Amino acid sequence: MSITKSYNKHTDTYYAYDTTYIWNEDKQKKVQKKVCIGQYDKEGNIIPNARRGRPSRNVPFNIKVADPTEQAHHLPDIGEISQAVTDILSEIHQIEKSLESLTSKSRELESKVIALQSQLTRKE
Repeated sequence: MSITKSYNKHTDTYYAYDTTYIWNEDKQKKVQKKVCIGQYDKEGNIIPNARRGRPSRNVPFNIKVADPTEQAHHLPDIGEISQAVTDILSEIHQIEKSLESLTSKSRELESKVIALQSQLTRKE
């Protein structure tokens, strides 16, 4: 087994392969078997792919279960939540008012444009 280096010109990257030679009786010669083990970085180090060097998915994780009394301290107060909702609703109301005024202004401008177009067609 030896590690060989191969270049992919489409992705402009170098890959590391674990290369072994196996005797093939039918062909009466050695056949090369290559398995990609990773990719070379700019410093020349091999970054392992998913098959080698990474932990398996069945490794148990150490999850700390928090105390329910500690979680209660981190919850926001109902008064804070209601104040935030009230602020957001007032902001929405202001946006709706400005949208209504902009809509009425655009309708006025559209009617002026139509009037000017009709005047132009009369003059021609």
